[in-house]
Amino acid sequence: MRPTKLIISAFGPYAGRMPDIDFTRFNGGGVFLICGDTGAGKTTLFDAICFALYGCASGSYRDKKNLRSEYAADDVESFVELWFTHQGKEYRVRRSPMYTRASKRGSGMVTVQEKAAFYCGEEVVADGVNDVNSAVTNLLRIGVDQFRQISMIAQGEFRELLTSKTEKRTEILRKIFMTDGYSKIVEVIKKRADSYNLRLKEVENSAVQYFTEAACSETGAYFDELCELKENAVKSRSAWNAEAFLKILSDIISEDGAALQNAEEKFSSEEKIFSDMTKAYAAAEHGNALLDRLKALKEEKSRLDEASGEMAALESDLKRMKDAVYAVR
Repeated sequence: MRPTKLIISAFGPYAGRMPDIDFTRFNGGGVFLICGDTGAGKTTLFDAICFALYGCASGSYRDKKNLRSEYAADDVESFVELWFTHQGKEYRVRRSPMYTRASKRGSGMVTVQEKAAFYCGEEVVADGVNDVNSAVTNLLRIGVDQFRQISMIAQGEFRELLTSKTEKRTEILRKIFMTDGYSKIVEVIKKRADSYNLRLKEVENSAVQYFTEAACSETGAYFDELCELKENAVKSRSAWNAEAFLKILSDIISEDGAALQNAEEKFSSEEKIFSDMTKAYAAAEHGNALLDRLKALKEEKSRLDEASGEMAALESDLKRMKDAVYAVR
């Protein structure tokens, strides 16, 4: 919000209408200073701007019921009118404080009620105190307390923003810059990040478990280094040394590959020897069987040789029997 023009009439210490204040002369700079001697009316300007927007003074200790000038004549109207631009549009708000004045008809006093109207260009945005207050707050995204703290340095009350707790300052700045949408995005991203971090931790725990299960020969070149990496992984419960683990596992695989190749070559050589020995063993078994058969035959021959004399005598007796049978016939 950037003020462009301010009109003050019978407000504060000023009995009549003040000269219009044109803020467009300061458009070249984002910040300008309102200075003057004590009592010169600096705070009145702040009060007028704050009252026009929110219906109360800039200082929390000033009562808006006493904003009409006590020096004003009864026929002079008290009001404040503020022109300002916001997000490329021009707005105007006119507000009159509640005050009492002498009745124009007869004696006595008349109470003039507070009035307010809010315009965007020539269009009436809101009419009435409460409606104007709501419309201004919705437009600027800040309430009167935040406006006092950040938009005007009035009587040192700016320190409230500086001394406020972080949560309150964050809330004020979020309203000013309308970062609620970004806050929701941050919240969504944070939830996703928490989910990814949880998943990452699970993966790390799984990786650590696999790391601790890695093994190699105690006589291998990488045994000591592998044990040290496993110990560090268990202590840290993280896979921060995954690259070192992958490298040493690759080295161990290469070492095991070379050992496997040597074992396969040795196995092939031993297998040929085993095949030759199997053939020799089969031939030896066949030879042993033949030798056993030969021995049995020799024993049978020896037994038969021993019985040859008896056979000859039997054959001689058989011949005599045949001759005798023949002679009898």
